[in-house]
Formats: sequence, C-alpha cells, structure tokens
Amino acid sequence: MADNNISMLIAGPCSAESEKLCMETAEQILKQNRIDIFRAGIWKPRSLHNTYKGPHEEGLKHLMKVQNEFHIPVATEVGTEEHVKACTDAGMKHVWLGARSVANPFTIDELAVALEGTGLKVMVKNPIVADINLWTGAVEKLQSRNIEIHALIHRGFATYEESVYRNEPLWSVFAAMKNRFPSIPILADPSHMAGKAAYVPVLAQQAIDMEANGLMIEVHANAKNALSDAAQQITPTDFHRLMENLTQRTTSCCDGISIQEMREELDETDERLIKILSQRMDIIRRMGQLKKENNISVLQFDRWREVLENRLAVGEKSKIDRDFLLKLLKSIHDESLRIQLEIMNDGKKEDEK
Repeated sequence: MADNNISMLIAGPCSAESEKLCMETAEQILKQNRIDIFRAGIWKPRSLHNTYKGPHEEGLKHLMKVQNEFHIPVATEVGTEEHVKACTDAGMKHVWLGARSVANPFTIDELAVALEGTGLKVMVKNPIVADINLWTGAVEKLQSRNIEIHALIHRGFATYEESVYRNEPLWSVFAAMKNRFPSIPILADPSHMAGKAAYVPVLAQQAIDMEANGLMIEVHANAKNALSDAAQQITPTDFHRLMENLTQRTTSCCDGISIQEMREELDETDERLIKILSQRMDIIRRMGQLKKENNISVLQFDRWREVLENRLAVGEKSKIDRDFLLKLLKSIHDESLRIQLEIMNDGKKEDEK
C-alpha cells in the first residue's frame, strides 16, 4: 500500500534523545516514505521515578533542527503551561495532549487556557481509561476556546484484564468518537496499543480496516537501544515494510454479493435482539417487585454463578467467543441489578439517594 493513501502519517522516536538520533531517524524514514509530521517526546510523564524522563527543553532544539533541515513539521507532547510556552517560543506548530492529561479535567482546563491564542494545532489522545466522555469533554473544552483540533489519536486503553497488548484497542470507542466528531481526523497509534514491536503491523492494519484517517507510529533508528519504550519502537526499515504491506480495503463489495442485503438482515436481527432484551428487563422488573414484597435480597450469588456457567456452556456450543459473551452477560446482569435496586429503594436512582 502506498502511504499516500493515508491522509495523515506521523512517525518518529518515542523520545528526542539526542540531535544525532532525531536527524538519523528522520533521514532514514524520509528516504523511503512520506510522512506529514515528525514526532518525538520531550517531557516524558513516566509512572516510575527512576526512569528516563526525556531531554526536556534541549529536545526542542533537536526537533526544530529536523523541521528546518528536512522542511517537515514536528510535534511533541505538552502537559503544562510551561511546555506550551516553550513550544510556542521555539516555533513549533503542532503538539499533542497525552493520555494522562486527557484523563484529568483540571489539567485540560489549564492546558486550554495556555493553548488559547497560540495558534498551535492540537492533537488529542484518548484518556488512559475507556471513558468516552472524558475524551469528548477534552475536545469540547479546547473547541470552546477556538483551539484547532488537528486530529484525535486512538492509542488504546489500560484494563485489568490479561492481554497480549500494552493497551487494549477497544475499537468500539474509536468508532464512537469517529461518529461524535466526524469532521475531525482520527488517527491510530498502534505502537502504544501494542507494547511490542511485533504487534505494531497487525494493529496498524486493524486501524486501516476501521477506516482510521492516519497513523502515529514510534520509529527509532536504533530501536533496541532506545532510552524509553524500546520494546514497542520499530526501525525505519521495519516502518517502510509495514507501510508497503498495509492493505487498503474497499467500501464496495465483490461481484454476486449484496452487502446491502446483509446489512438489512443484520438490522432485522438487531431489532429482534433489542425486543428480547426489552422482554428480559420486563421480567426483571416483575422479579424486583416480587423480591421487594417478600423482603428477598437482590443478589442471589449462587443463582448468578449457575446462570453464568450455563450460559457460557451454551455459548461455547454456539461458537460464541467466551470473553465476549462473559462481558455481555455481566453487562446485562449489572443492568438487572440496577433495575431491581431502584425498585427496592422506591424508584430512587443511585445518584438521587
């Protein structure tokens, strides 16, 4: 796949470790691929104290040299008013807000004030947790101060579940944000989703399959010896190979198959599912009333465990993914408990007590 089929391509090392590293990486990338923005972190918000935290203001000089010599825009992450001022003073045009910043409404408020009037084009990563309202709120706060949102960046989410990935993709959140902000390009960051270089190409392809408007990928000229996130960075050669191997999907269907007919069939199936769920919730309401009248506790743990094991066994026979079905059953159960608790408390919702 030619990279010009992607509307926005951002690449560069996790951190602007040195001028030599930035120049070598940019040169090697640009020899084989077009990119729109060269990226590198300067202030690294690390979880652990004794870890590399980036070159700080010295890194700005490295990035600006890349911009001046290769005539390509550069970008870095900002997390404080001081960061914004330093980038503006250096002549940078693009910045991004990281997952930790977006997860904190107070930080977003302060950054919105700092960014207002600077002319910086801002990219907004998703928050650490899969809270679409946090992400939405950050975008809306920035827009309220007439700050240009250059792109949204989907970098996956931290979860408590075991996973081969560093951050779960949760493409449903990506799709929801694409629907909420159709005029803002949404990119995918397969490096932070993957956590390991070997998974980056797979996740990049998934992003293209989800009609992402572009990619942000961590590329390092000496990836194995990178000072931060070495495991998830790829070399310029691997980056070129990844771009060459990406497959652009078509929105039209093959001969003899009507995708519209299948969509109509799915619509009818979804409607039946919703009606069945509605019937189930009606039963739950009647059950909740019965429990209230007879002073029976809402949660019957042994019964719930029995139901769960039974439904999962049925799902296995029906070739439904166990993890998916478990999440679905838990979600239905949570809603059932909510309805019964509301009935038990005379119709008062949890936030009204």
